[in-house]
Amino acid sequence: MAGDATGAKDWSLPAGRERQSAPAERAVDVTRSEGGDYVVAAEVLAESFGLTADAFWREMKRGIVYGIVERGEGEDAGQIRLTFRYRAQSWSITLEDRA
Repeated sequence: MAGDATGAKDWSLPAGRERQSAPAERAVDVTRSEGGDYVVAAEVLAESFGLTADAFWREMKRGIVYGIVERGEGEDAGQIRLTFRYRAQSWSITLEDRA
């Protein structure tokens, strides 16, 4: 399964730091685990949040990086939106549910 992803980075930065531009839309592989969970490569998310892989996992274990799954209803039925959050940043991808 693949989808187009955009990174929404709209936050205030301390003085002296540059604002990073949101990554361009790109194809991202999303798989399903045996239990039916959606899986996105940690490297993709770490890069999107400007983190190293080690920092990403550390923040995830602390609960500072987390994900939300939303299933569309009505005219959005059949779509799934995965949103990952890290502090004031978010990264989302919308998929067609083919399950």
